[in-house]
Amino acid sequence: MTKAVAVRAILGTFLIISVSFAAHGADRRWSARGGGCAGPDKDGDGWAVCKPSCDDPICGDCDDRSALTNPGIVDDTCNATDNDCDGEVDEHYFAAPTTCGIGACEGNMGELACENGAIRDTCDPNFGSIPDTICDGIDNDCDGPIDEDFFPKTTMCGVGECEDNLGQLPCVAGDEVDTCDPLEGASPDTDCDGLDEDCDGAADDDYVPLETACGVGECEGNSGLDVCRNGTLVDTCDPLEGAAPDTNCDGIDDDCDGAADEDYVGSTTTCGVGECEGNEGNFECRDGVEEDTCDPFEGAAPEDAVCDGLDEDCDGEFDEDAADCGDCALRVGATPDPELLKSGLLPGCDLLGRAKSLTFRYTGGGCDATDTLQGGVAVACSGEVDAGAAVEILATGVSPDRPGAAVPGSELVVGDRSNLNIALRGTPGDLGEGTLYIVVPSHVEPGDEFTIYAPDGELELRSSISLSNAGGTESSSFDTSCLLPLAVGDVFGSLTLTAYDEVALDDQLVTYTYEVKNGGDGDLTDVSIVDNRLGTIAEGVDLAPGAEERFTKKAHVYRTTTNEISAAGSAGDGALCTDSGSATVTVVERCDGCDDGRPNSLRFVWTGDGCDDSAHSQGAHADACRGGAFDGPVRVVVRSAGHRRTPTLFDGVIERRDSFEVGDSGPRADALPDALAIRVVDLDGGVVQTLELDTSCVQPLHAGDRFGGLIVTDFLHAEPRQQPRRPIGDRRR
Repeated sequence: MTKAVAVRAILGTFLIISVSFAAHGADRRWSARGGGCAGPDKDGDGWAVCKPSCDDPICGDCDDRSALTNPGIVDDTCNATDNDCDGEVDEHYFAAPTTCGIGACEGNMGELACENGAIRDTCDPNFGSIPDTICDGIDNDCDGPIDEDFFPKTTMCGVGECEDNLGQLPCVAGDEVDTCDPLEGASPDTDCDGLDEDCDGAADDDYVPLETACGVGECEGNSGLDVCRNGTLVDTCDPLEGAAPDTNCDGIDDDCDGAADEDYVGSTTTCGVGECEGNEGNFECRDGVEEDTCDPFEGAAPEDAVCDGLDEDCDGEFDEDAADCGDCALRVGATPDPELLKSGLLPGCDLLGRAKSLTFRYTGGGCDATDTLQGGVAVACSGEVDAGAAVEILATGVSPDRPGAAVPGSELVVGDRSNLNIALRGTPGDLGEGTLYIVVPSHVEPGDEFTIYAPDGELELRSSISLSNAGGTESSSFDTSCLLPLAVGDVFGSLTLTAYDEVALDDQLVTYTYEVKNGGDGDLTDVSIVDNRLGTIAEGVDLAPGAEERFTKKAHVYRTTTNEISAAGSAGDGALCTDSGSATVTVVERCDGCDDGRPNSLRFVWTGDGCDDSAHSQGAHADACRGGAFDGPVRVVVRSAGHRRTPTLFDGVIERRDSFEVGDSGPRADALPDALAIRVVDLDGGVVQTLELDTSCVQPLHAGDRFGGLIVTDFLHAEPRQQPRRPIGDRRR
C-alpha cells in the first residue's frame, strides 16, 4: 500500500512539501471486527482516529471531520483551532510587524497579534503624543493639524512717545512672530520739547539749531546757535566773546558793554620848555581821541626881554627879545626825544645765558660814568683817554683755575655769589695771560660801536677792555661769567653795552637835540659842546651875534638818565664864555605781559634750546612744544593757530641767538590772533620743533617766557590800538 504524508516546515515563508512513500499491503483501517487499531479516514486527509494503544503511523487525527486538522498540518493560522492536533492552538502563528502614526507619532511600531483566533494590530498611532501648545512647527498631538493649540501672548514695545505699544506673539510657520510695532504713532522729532516723538530713544534729535547773533561794540555780530538742551532752547551766542578791557582811548567799545572807553584812566603828563618846563596836565579821552590837557605856555611871560639866560616866554629860545646881552651870552641846552621811555626786557645773562659777543658804544664819558648793577663789587675802571678822539681797543678775558672747581658755564645762576672769587680775579691794566678777544672794528671814533668776540665759544669768566689814544689809557674790567648781572644798557666808563650776543633793543634809541646860541652882540669862536655821557657833541663852532646852531646825537637809554651838557667858547675880548644845562630821559618800568592787555607784537630770540628747556606760566600749554635742541640756522614759520587760511605772520631764516618780530607795533596795529602756531625746521625741511602759545591773554604771557628754543624778549603794544574782529567761530580758549 502506498501512503501519502504531508509535512509542513516554516523557513521564513510557508512551504508545503508532500512526501509519498509506499507500504506493503492494503490500507490498514481500524476495524472493531477485525481487532485493528486504526479507525476509518472519514475526511480523507490520510490520518485516522486510532485506539489509544495503536501505534499505526496514520493514527493521530484529532478531528476526522476536517481535512485541515491532523498531525501533518502546521498550526500557523489564527483560527483558535488546534490544526496540528498537538494540544495547542495557533502556536505557529507569525505576528507580522506594523507601523502607524502621523506628526510626532509617525513611525510608531506594533504587530498583527493573534488573540482568541482573531488578528489584532497592536500599533498605537497616538503613542508619545503631547498637547500641541508649543510653537515649533510639529504636530505634537499627532492629530494632523500643527500647533493648533498654541495660545498667543500679548506683547509691549516702543520708547518715547511709542512706549507701551501692544502686540501679540502668534505662531507663524513654527516661529513666534511679534506683531508689536515700536514705531506705531511715531512722528518727526524736529521740535524742542524734551519728547522722543520719533521713538528712537533720543529726544529732540532732529531739531535743527537756528543761527543767532548778539553783542554790541567790538562784539557786535558775534554768532551762535539756538541749541536744544534738555527740551529747552539755549542761545550759545556769547555777547562778550572777544571782549577786552576797555582801558584804551580809541572810540571803540572793547568790553562790549555798550559804552566806549569808559575804563580809560588818563595818566599825568608834563610839558613846556624854559620857565614853563614841568607844567602838568592829564591825558583825557574825548570821543575816542586821547587829548593832553597840559598847557605848555601856562605861566609864560608875554616876551623874553630880560637878558638872564632864561626862556620866560616858553618858546624854546632865551633872551630873544632882550636888546643887549653883552659880549658873552653863550646859551646851551639839550632836549631828548622822547623824554619818557618804557623799559623792556634787557638782553643779557638773564635772557641769553653766557655771552659769545658783546657790542659797545664808545662815548668818552670816562670812569665816572660807570653805571651797572655789578657795581663796585666786580667792576673796576681806571685811567682816562682824550674823550674827543678816536681810540684803539684791546680786549682780553681770563678764567682763573681753582683746584676742584668746575669751569663755570651757562648753568651758573645770576646773582649766585658762591664763586665770586673766580670772577673777581684780575685787575684793569693787568690783563694777564688770558684769551685775546677778536675786536671788530678795533679803531673807533666817539659815538661808534664795536663788538668783542670770543675766538672759540663763550667769553671768559672775566673780561677787560683797554682804550688808548694820545690822551692816555682807560681800562675797564667786569664779570662775564653770569655770576653777576650783565645786560644791555650797562655803562663801563666810556663804554655803553648796546647789544648782547648781537641782540639789542632798538626801541630804546633816544635822539638828543643840542642847541647853542650866541645871545650877545659880539662874535663867539671855537665853541665846543660836551655831554658828560655821550662825549663831545661839537667843537670849533663859530657863532655870530644872535646866531644859533643845532646838533643831534643818538644813544640807547635803558635807565632813567640825566645828561649834563656844557659849552665853552672864546669872546672877542679873549674872555672864555661858558654855559651849562641838562637833559633827563625818564625810563619807567612797564609790565611786559598780559597785565597790560593783549599784544600787538611779540619779539623772540632763537636760542636753539629744546622743549625740555621751556619755562613759562601758560600751564598745560607746556605740552604744546615738541622737539629737541638744534644749533644750526633754522627757518621759523609763524601762523595763527587753528586758522590755516590766515596769512603767515612770519617766515624767515634765523641764526642761533637772532631775534625777530611777529606782528605790528605801529600806530593802530591789530592785536595778534588768539594763539600762535610756530613751526621750526632745519634748512633741509626737517622738523626741529613745533609749538603753540596763547596770545589771547586768557593764559599768562610775559616777556622772558621761554617756549622751547624761543624766548619772548619783548611784549609790544601799539598806542592807540584796537582789538580785531575775530572770524565767526574763532573762540577764545
